[in-house]
Amino acid sequence: MKSLRKPVLIATGLVLAVTLVVTPKIVGLSLKEATTDNLFALIPPETLQQLEINEADFESGWFGSTAEFDVVYSPLGLNEDFSIKLSFEFSHGPVMWTRNGIAIGLAHASIFPSFDSEELTEAFSSIPFELPDVKINLMAGFDQSLSIAVAVAGVDIEEADTTVNFSGLAGNLRAYSDESAEFALSIGSLSAEQESTGLGFDLKGLQLYSETEKINDLLAPSMAELNIPGLSSEGPIPFTANEILAYSELNISEIDEELIDVQQQFQISELESDMPLTALEWKSEVKELSSVLVRNYYELMLSMQAQMANSSAASPSLDELTQELILGLIRNPLVLNNFIDVTAYQGDHSLDILATWKGNPQISNAGELSIETIIESLELEILMALDLEAVMRSPLAELVDPYAQQGYIRLDNGQVLLELALSNSELVLNGTATSLDQFFPTQSI
Repeated sequence: MKSLRKPVLIATGLVLAVTLVVTPKIVGLSLKEATTDNLFALIPPETLQQLEINEADFESGWFGSTAEFDVVYSPLGLNEDFSIKLSFEFSHGPVMWTRNGIAIGLAHASIFPSFDSEELTEAFSSIPFELPDVKINLMAGFDQSLSIAVAVAGVDIEEADTTVNFSGLAGNLRAYSDESAEFALSIGSLSAEQESTGLGFDLKGLQLYSETEKINDLLAPSMAELNIPGLSSEGPIPFTANEILAYSELNISEIDEELIDVQQQFQISELESDMPLTALEWKSEVKELSSVLVRNYYELMLSMQAQMANSSAASPSLDELTQELILGLIRNPLVLNNFIDVTAYQGDHSLDILATWKGNPQISNAGELSIETIIESLELEILMALDLEAVMRSPLAELVDPYAQQGYIRLDNGQVLLELALSNSELVLNGTATSLDQFFPTQSI
């Protein structure tokens, strides 16, 4: 039995060695499809229309390959293009030696971006200090996943009367074979100060996490959350804000697959400044939003950008897109809710605004929309509750009594209350039906 062990080990070693030698060549044959093609396929069509991607070079070897792409980006709202050259240095799997150590996978690439723009080159060259080291890596896994990691080294700068301290940045995008993706970004502390002007700010850090069910679809179910432990500024408006949160979530509506629901939240737990506001929480909901309208909006923005670039008069297609978007907003229902809680003048206040647009599918032209139609199609509810003592410390104090006497507000248990409801062309203010004639004199209902 022992006499067979040695030949088996030798044969196993030879098979392993042949595999490690042959596999990189096999990987190289399909490298472009498994890496750069899949990478650019992750870009949503709306964004892809703003990009021009041209392959400048692709050379495939046995254990490694190189590639270069010229990318021209035309951002919305700017009549200027940015040209970027992306250089890839690939290592073929399954075992790869990278600048971060040994990696296991299908392929690995170090990416080196460079700006092909005289303006940007001059701007970078005029910076009186060395820019921090930037590393961008791409990893293609055996499970057809792609991972892009970005790392920016920290930097400490002291020039004349300016001081900048940055502890670095790390980001990672991982896209899976089913087109779902996760993104995480972590930024360390960042502070800057200029003694001569007294200006400065201090960012305690930043954490961003996002995930989506389909990365190349802007309207796929997704979420994103941003957390900032603290942010302060010494001027021109001094303030300190702690525990800043921004959250957004997009889902397909339960009513119709062609509709989407969006929830957003913005919160500052503690704010110190010259303003009377010391805390803020704002939640908003957009429901039954037509996905077709959103895509038409992006198409309209791209058409306007093309028009600006060509310096031409409005084209018929642009006018048609604008009219189609306006008409779509009129004809389709929409729910828009806002919930606002603030602490100001040493008191807690809340304001809820609930609005439902029923939609008018029978309208074929925006000119057909009248005040009567708007009121008939709108359901509105406003609920306001203010701390009375805080209001009396504010500039609004002198309005409390006259507004209460006229019935616009009511006072109850130390609060200033307002309840307004508009439904079926009837306005109810603080429990009392009110004629719409005082708001719309020409309106007859």
